Amino acid sequence: MRDQYVGDLSDMLKYSLLRTLAKNDRRLGVAWYYNKDHDGRTDGHHTEYQQDLRWKLLDEAVWSQLCSLQERSVRCLEQSSIWPRGTLFHGTGNGECVPRLLKNRAQWAGSISRSLAPADLVFLDPDNGVGRAGRRHALVSEIDRLREEPSRAVLLIKFPGMVQFDQQELGYHSLLSSQRCDLEILTLRTSVMVQCKDNRWVPRARWFTLLNPDASLKTRFLEFRDRLNSMPKTKASLRFKEEAV
Repeated sequence: MRDQYVGDLSDMLKYSLLRTLAKNDRRLGVAWYYNKDHDGRTDGHHTEYQQDLRWKLLDEAVWSQLCSLQERSVRCLEQSSIWPRGTLFHGTGNGECVPRLLKNRAQWAGSISRSLAPADLVFLDPDNGVGRAGRRHALVSEIDRLREEPSRAVLLIKFPGMVQFDQQELGYHSLLSSQRCDLEILTLRTSVMVQCKDNRWVPRARWFTLLNPDASLKTRFLEFRDRLNSMPKTKASLRFKEEAV
């Protein structure tokens, strides 16, 4: 997560989802996977939802707060009023960025685990989801460490390629369950139409994957899917491993 991305469409989706899942009975923990440097990309410029009042129907509090942030920074976002009571954070307030050197990742991951130990729902927010050993990705070993608490659910974000979604999902679920074949996995596929510089509208996919959900979290995931499907230029489907829900 970088300051340049704060307030974009992904934020509208992921924080609305987090509030739906946590409600008032889950202790939420957020691992920012914070990188303080601008990466030189133009990512983060899709804020069209802020001019469309219909997005308030997804979560009015999140929409209002993201539209009125004093600055685009993770620190400012962390201090907003959107978070469920008692939310824990790692990566900004404590000054810890994603290490540049792989040899330092295990120690850093231990810091995440300690900071978010009281949480029973943890969200990992790297730049590019789960992947190779780089500062843009969360590592499977780090996810497994957070799953050591059996009653804890872990939420992940993924930005898939634009083709062969089913094959991507199969590989992704296989990767996540490599250490535990009985792991329950739910993936919410979202697709939102965004406007390009040439005024064309094109779909952009974001997936949210929930590991170890209980019955209540599954119901809330379904609730969020249904709200998304009522939004303009938005589609969502919920899948349990290989099966559509």
